[in-house]
Amino acid sequence: MVYLNLKEVLKKSGKSKYWLVRKLDTNYTALNKMLENETSSISFATIDKLLKLFDCPIEELFVVEQDKQPEETESNSSL
Repeated sequence: MVYLNLKEVLKKSGKSKYWLVRKLDTNYTALNKMLENETSSISFATIDKLLKLFDCPIEELFVVEQDKQPEETESNSSL
């Protein structure tokens, strides 16, 4: 799963939500969804703006975590 690490990047920068709302030309609802990873998509234009605003590599803006695989149950292993 890919997660947007925007909350940490914003905190590290010392900038405010207000600053970011103005720079992205968006609203607080949309920004809060990005900060809380409650958005299902993000445009390339927004990604580009974020990378330029924070002058960071894409690896800092996004975090990739492996999906957890369901553990094999005993009944399946005895087949």
